Amino acid sequence: MVKFKEKLKEYLADELTGEESHLLPSGFQTLEDVIIINLKPELLDKKHLIANAYLELLPYIKSVWAKTFGISKVVGKFRTPTGLEHLAGEKKSVVEVVENGVIFKHDFTQVIFSKGNIAERSYLPSRVQPGETILDMFAGIGYFSLMIGKLSNPASIHAIEINPVSFKFLVENIELNNLEDVIIPHEGDCAEVVPQLDINADRIIMGVFPAPRAYLPIALDVVNKNKGTIIHYEGKVTEQEITPLYNDVVNAVNSSEVVSHVELLEHRFVKNVGIRQQHAVIDVRVS
Repeated sequence: MVKFKEKLKEYLADELTGEESHLLPSGFQTLEDVIIINLKPELLDKKHLIANAYLELLPYIKSVWAKTFGISKVVGKFRTPTGLEHLAGEKKSVVEVVENGVIFKHDFTQVIFSKGNIAERSYLPSRVQPGETILDMFAGIGYFSLMIGKLSNPASIHAIEINPVSFKFLVENIELNNLEDVIIPHEGDCAEVVPQLDINADRIIMGVFPAPRAYLPIALDVVNKNKGTIIHYEGKVTEQEITPLYNDVVNAVNSSEVVSHVELLEHRFVKNVGIRQQHAVIDVRVS
């Protein structure tokens, strides 16, 4: 099969120099009927020409957006995407991405949806036991809560989100996936919301960057004191060294009046996030 980049080069052969053709993107991200391409600065003056070529070659695509190489990034307290530009087709940024039968509606210009995290989103439901009470402290649009609610059989999931845009989509996604009886959304800072919850969590998800060590004492206050609680804690590590992440939990447990024991169950590397740096997740049991 001819690679798409070769088809793109051929289509634009009369419009681009050889060097420009070499700089064309080798791939793209697909979100429903939208694609996002990564354009290098040298191609910016040809961006609309290139975008329209995608529309011609991919008839199922209705909208083309671009990230500018070295400029696009996430910023601020809510990790808002920047550097995205609409180039061709319908100006559409609200999409519904479906993974394992679960609908994730979101606006990719306002909130992050990392397709590179699909393995972790699929993994967590396989670990949940029937009847668990789950606390998702940084729920976003429902990245983990929706998948667990749809594919597992928990008693309840308390999903907390501080970003009002993400929270709006969280509520919509709960309804789209018919999970109103399972997922309870809470808008606000989990430091303020968690103390108001009358729960003993069997499982706590702390899925946010950077590693949310300041929130560990809050999580420990709602552990299941009879059975213990599994915490999924994540962050960025260097050269696959997870000890700093584990030490975050150990230090919090040592300072806690609620729990006194911590056990490392397993760890995973979700994806590379820089030179010798990985997005890592550790699963620990605290009691």
